[in-house]
Amino acid sequence: MKKSLFFYLAALATAGGVMIISRQWGGFLLLATFILWFLHSVFASTDSTGRQM
Repeated sequence: MKKSLFFYLAALATAGGVMIISRQWGGFLLLATFILWFLHSVFASTDSTGRQM
């Protein structure tokens, strides 16, 4: 938990730093970070039996 939180905070800080230089690439990194964070939360909350409908 702490390792993934540190990774995402570092990715957000990197995106913020890149945004100072190039807003387009910084925005792309920010969007990619949030998409990865969302996908990680979906797959981390899914157990081996899969999602039950």
